[in-house]
Amino acid sequence: MATTSKPPYDPRQGVSALAHSVHVNASMPEAAVPGDILCRGWLLKKRRKKMQGYARRYFVLTVSGVLSYSFDPKSPMRDSILLRHASLSSSQRRRDIHIDSGTSTFHVRALTQDDFDVWIGACRKFVNISGEIEEEPPTPTVQSTGHVGHGHARSYSRAATIGFVTDHKALALLNEMNKTLKELEEAIAMIKEDDSKKKHASKPKKEKEHKEKEKDKDKEGLFGLFHHKKVASPPTETASPPIEPVPTPDSEHPRVSFANSITSTSVHSYLNSTVATLREQHGALVSLMEIRSATPRTMSPLLGAVDLSRARSTTSVISTRRHSMATLASEASVWFDAPEGGDEFFLDEKDPSEPSYGSRHSDVEEEDEEDEAEGEIADDGESSVEEPDEVVTLHAVAQASGAAKPDATVVRRTKLPAPTSGEEGSLFSVLKKNVGKDLSTVSFPVSFNEPISVLQRLAEDVEYVNLLAEAASTSDPVDRIALVAAFAVSGYACTLHRASRKPFNPMLGETFEDTRLGFIAEKVSHHPPIMACHAQGEGWEFWCTSGAKNKFWGKSLEIIPMGAAHVKIGEETYSWQKPSSFMRNLIAGNRYLEHVGPMSITSTSGFRCELDFKEGGFWGSTLNHVAGAIHSANSKTVSKLEGTWHEGMSQHLDSTGSRLKVLWRPHPFPSYADQYYGFTSFAITLNEITPDVAGVLPPTDSRLRPDQRAMEEGRIDEADELKIQVEEAQRARKRERDAAGETWTPQWFEQDANGEWKYKGGYWETRKTGDWKPVTLW
Repeated sequence: MATTSKPPYDPRQGVSALAHSVHVNASMPEAAVPGDILCRGWLLKKRRKKMQGYARRYFVLTVSGVLSYSFDPKSPMRDSILLRHASLSSSQRRRDIHIDSGTSTFHVRALTQDDFDVWIGACRKFVNISGEIEEEPPTPTVQSTGHVGHGHARSYSRAATIGFVTDHKALALLNEMNKTLKELEEAIAMIKEDDSKKKHASKPKKEKEHKEKEKDKDKEGLFGLFHHKKVASPPTETASPPIEPVPTPDSEHPRVSFANSITSTSVHSYLNSTVATLREQHGALVSLMEIRSATPRTMSPLLGAVDLSRARSTTSVISTRRHSMATLASEASVWFDAPEGGDEFFLDEKDPSEPSYGSRHSDVEEEDEEDEAEGEIADDGESSVEEPDEVVTLHAVAQASGAAKPDATVVRRTKLPAPTSGEEGSLFSVLKKNVGKDLSTVSFPVSFNEPISVLQRLAEDVEYVNLLAEAASTSDPVDRIALVAAFAVSGYACTLHRASRKPFNPMLGETFEDTRLGFIAEKVSHHPPIMACHAQGEGWEFWCTSGAKNKFWGKSLEIIPMGAAHVKIGEETYSWQKPSSFMRNLIAGNRYLEHVGPMSITSTSGFRCELDFKEGGFWGSTLNHVAGAIHSANSKTVSKLEGTWHEGMSQHLDSTGSRLKVLWRPHPFPSYADQYYGFTSFAITLNEITPDVAGVLPPTDSRLRPDQRAMEEGRIDEADELKIQVEEAQRARKRERDAAGETWTPQWFEQDANGEWKYKGGYWETRKTGDWKPVTLW
């Protein structure tokens, strides 16, 4: 979590943080933290190209008001903005902050509400919020000497500055209107040229020159209205000195001409959108001029009477657009702002033109190396794809559930303490010796394991709870079940490189919590092994009963999941069972996991989604493919889904499948995943004992299991010995219960009439008091 005062380094992560946010933070030694940093941490930054959503970036705000960002704490700075000369707009509801310096624009989103409060508070130290421009308390206005009193002088200074700032904002808007008109000219010229080619008519050179002269005359006429002269500087005491724009990657690339970037077939739609932009700019200009006329031009003690509400509402709309009125670094005019700081606008009041929550925002296409680093959207030339505003964050846990609030100051590790340790044993030889046996009763050597438990593996199934939060905010039942389906598929993405080992089998009564997810899991039965878990966030609730049976087929091991998963959103409950998973190539070749079979997601509303995890073809060309359809209560197919469980899921927007909407894409694996058991960035954090949980975890938490900890740290021989001790201690407890005629009762879950395990409450409340039962598992 980013903090606003002192070093030590408190980067912001919100869990929400999450994963890929999920707190995949790269930590820095405290000694390296400079003392001039006011706030630093992770935020989500709007990507530069159209419909590519948000990307996680590391931001730093210095005490001098310079806000910069990079890919991670160790990467070079990508861009920066001087807040003292920027306009600030924000939406508390969406946790959005928009910063427009005149040469660069940052559109960022905080990971949590606490993150938003810290960052907006830090930014406000350098900008002028409207509440600061108020009527001065009554003071003597004119001295006997005839000089202006202190109160009036201050009011006059501010009034003059406000008027000057408004003039320059209008000037910047005129620049944008001029560019819009220029693009219209280019479009018209392109249409004429295209028409000329069709008629195969060549025009003489003189006629061309004549047209150029006519064009110049036009600029002196209608288009010339938007060519400006430089505005004279205001009095020295009320104006900030010109600020040299901070070099940015954007400034290295010239504005792409219309003719080069738009094909003739799209001219008509482009003209429509350009005219709409011009209309909006004109409305904003009129509002700015009205405000300018209302600004006192002479001494007045009533500065607070100036109504900035229209400017706030008008400019906020403009500032949220990528095509901001002050985002071009190539402008010759200098952007001035009040010496106390820039302006602040509030965007929580929903504008009629503002897209609804979950809709796709548009961006101006900009070409720079950042986009190349982030990757391009694949385009096969046949399908158009709508990308979501991909918020790579876990949504804040609903406090109504009583779950502990995640500590956003926590710096999550990015690597395990030791790389993959221990040689992989021959799983085939073990299976061959235990044909026909229940493999859950077989004790495997520790070298067959990965350093997390099955309970922690269940937490990976709910890594992408942002999908549930989005579903909870969606009123359309089709879109809602589509997002739930994407969530059901998303839990498999982490298994892509995990075919070599298995998680530790938890002890009976073992638990695991993750405050980022509001997640609690417990092993409720040992024979058969059954795990139960529960998570809750804003507007959604998830619970699951998880067990498995195994079948050895000679070359493959089939894992058949038992139990069901459920999601409740409002009054609707969605339920599904997982398909089978196969471990392929047990004898020879590269071992891999394949998930195969149907997954039927039913809703109490009558809607259902039928997904099919398809088996790969002989040549492996269709590995991991998932396809499905959404049916209404009357069994009518209303939408289709397709994708892969390791790359993402999309929803068809038409009957032909030519237009797709991306529902989910997984976070990329770390480049070094193969060195750490094939773990995702989220999985790497699961067994870490961070400062926020140290001392408050129950004695049954998986992170306290000694053999698992030893393996994570690369102490394989010790881990083997500890595993034997832990398992023998469990057998001894079982013998004691049998002798006393006692049965095991889970602490946090209870079984319902259908045999499903449900969270009965009490865990988070007990966590607050620390009154854990004295249970010894290891």
